[in-house]
Amino acid sequence: MSYDIEVGVKVSGTTQIIPCVDLRIPNPSYNYGEMFKRSMGWKFKQGIWYSMWDAMRNIEIGIQNLSAFDYSEYSTSEYPRGQQKRALYILKALKQDVDWFCEENNISYKYLWIRW
Repeated sequence: MSYDIEVGVKVSGTTQIIPCVDLRIPNPSYNYGEMFKRSMGWKFKQGIWYSMWDAMRNIEIGIQNLSAFDYSEYSTSEYPRGQQKRALYILKALKQDVDWFCEENNISYKYLWIRW
């Protein structure tokens, strides 16, 4: 089982969100979920759309936390060091892809949504 990370835009006047950002990251396996949640301090739920405006702050916190520590805080036998480096790569790539999309399309985070 894995997380299908999607970034989309909301169709004006509806509740429909259409995926629009071509993410170059592979969908991480489900066992990364707890590591993402701990490093970002965010208890997101799978399949729920969240405002990118709010989510990006948590993604940046996750990048900072996974970059700043020796990984021991997130390291267990269930989550070895290699998985933590991969989690850091996934969060950095996610941020880069969203930032690139926003710059290329002159759009703000506040118009985007993300779901895991």
